[in-house]
Amino acid sequence: MRSGGFHGRFAVGRCPAAGRAPPVPAPRNPPRPAQAVSARRIQRFAAGRYTLVTMVDSGGVSSPRYRRPYAVAGSLDLLRGPVTGVVQLPAHLDWSGHAEYDLDAPGRIIDLYRAVLVEAANPQDLYAYLNAAVLRRLWAVLWLPAQLRRAWDEKFPVLAEISRITAIA
Repeated sequence: MRSGGFHGRFAVGRCPAAGRAPPVPAPRNPPRPAQAVSARRIQRFAAGRYTLVTMVDSGGVSSPRYRRPYAVAGSLDLLRGPVTGVVQLPAHLDWSGHAEYDLDAPGRIIDLYRAVLVEAANPQDLYAYLNAAVLRRLWAVLWLPAQLRRAWDEKFPVLAEISRITAIA
């Protein structure tokens, strides 16, 4: 780490006078406990685009403050994407800078399927890049957000059965 740079109001690195790290200021507005959130504030928040879920509402299990919309295919039969070769994803599906996927490499095909499932804005993205047979084969090893996996499992019983079998094993 270079010294002499600035991070906020304090210099990065060691304090030359004392030979120790500079002091870190306390946060100006420390977070309040969940009980301090008023019912009126929750109602205003829920009236907007996102829904606030508190620990009390979720039975003690933490959950996201909002639900992200995920695209789900209308039918697995419509997933006729490529199964071999190199695929270049558009920027709206993969903005990482490594949007080229070799489908013959096991790790890269998993990365492609995860990126498309998570980032797809509409079912047409799914139809263009996913293949039903490959999706069934990879479903158990794909790391996906729980909400996304649940949406696909509810729509397609065959995927739900794969999830159930792998959860037991």
